[in-house]
Amino acid sequence: MAMANARNRKHGDASSATSEIDSLPLNHGHSHGSSTTTKLIGLSIIAFIVCFRTVLSSSSKEIHEHEHDASLEGEGKGKVADHEANADMNVAEDSNHPWHWVNLQNRLEGKDVDFVTNSLLDYSSDKTSYDSPEQFLTACQNGELDEGKCDFLGGPTDKFSKMGPHVLEVLVELGMKNTSKVLEVGAGLSRVSKHIIDFVDEGNYGGIEPNGDMLAVGTAHIIGRDTLLNKKPRYSTNLDFDFGVFREKFDVVTSRSVWTHTSKVQIEKYLSSFANNAAQGAFLATSVVKVTEDCSKDYMGTEWVGKSNDSNGEGIVLHCMPWLRTACEKEGLMVESLKEVAPKLVSQNSWSDLGQPWIVIRKTKTS
Repeated sequence: MAMANARNRKHGDASSATSEIDSLPLNHGHSHGSSTTTKLIGLSIIAFIVCFRTVLSSSSKEIHEHEHDASLEGEGKGKVADHEANADMNVAEDSNHPWHWVNLQNRLEGKDVDFVTNSLLDYSSDKTSYDSPEQFLTACQNGELDEGKCDFLGGPTDKFSKMGPHVLEVLVELGMKNTSKVLEVGAGLSRVSKHIIDFVDEGNYGGIEPNGDMLAVGTAHIIGRDTLLNKKPRYSTNLDFDFGVFREKFDVVTSRSVWTHTSKVQIEKYLSSFANNAAQGAFLATSVVKVTEDCSKDYMGTEWVGKSNDSNGEGIVLHCMPWLRTACEKEGLMVESLKEVAPKLVSQNSWSDLGQPWIVIRKTKTS
């Protein structure tokens, strides 16, 4: 999302050490004593290798953890290296917001849902529609887009096509149905939107993305004009996490890589809007940097960190579970990790959170 102002081999393997020592040319002497001595020397070497690797593995782990903690300290009390904000490809080098040359943002800013939705439909009229995010990514990398060049994708290229199916799996596991009214906060280039829109019934998707230029590219190329006409998704570019602009109650609200950039003030606005615009039994699923009880590295600034509708910056931020629980309680909400809510999903061997764990928020029974 682009939102602001309101987005080997393992050490210590004894079997490998044994196989290595077995491959050494041992001296099989003529006497029984020399053979025994040789074997003892071989065993001693095995023990040394295993011990050395164990120490090396432990040291490596400590170094890795230390580096991770150091990166969390960063600038701005909680600003960390953005592992999901850097696409591993060449992007347009500009100080302006991503995709700014599309020149729709100023026209869409501050406008209502109908105006934004119709403007996006108009923009798509002469644009190439791709059958999948994968095809869009290929066109983007090959310089084949109608816009002339490619820019920030919302994350690394190796995760671009995986993100939609991943988010859809999480939401369905949590209870999303075809009939659910779904709001995606941080629609970005529609890499996730595409899968949600295809899943839910006509008119049941709403998307918020303040970077109107980025949104226009995604809806035109990844969603496509035919789907915009047939499934009737609706859009807003508001900066204030105002879900009320859609004038309906949502069963599902979701964000991927949004709370990893927001300030606490912005999260409080988001939670308030969810509480006021959530249908009975609704849930909110959002990714975070880390599910942790340690609040010492929390971001205490008031501004969005990273790329946005008015910035090409970098960085992600941390918000601890104790603070999130308190913020949720103020709105009559409760928060749990996805691991607590859907343990069977998370415990699968094939499961991956693609770099950011999920938390799930619902209204308390008494609210």
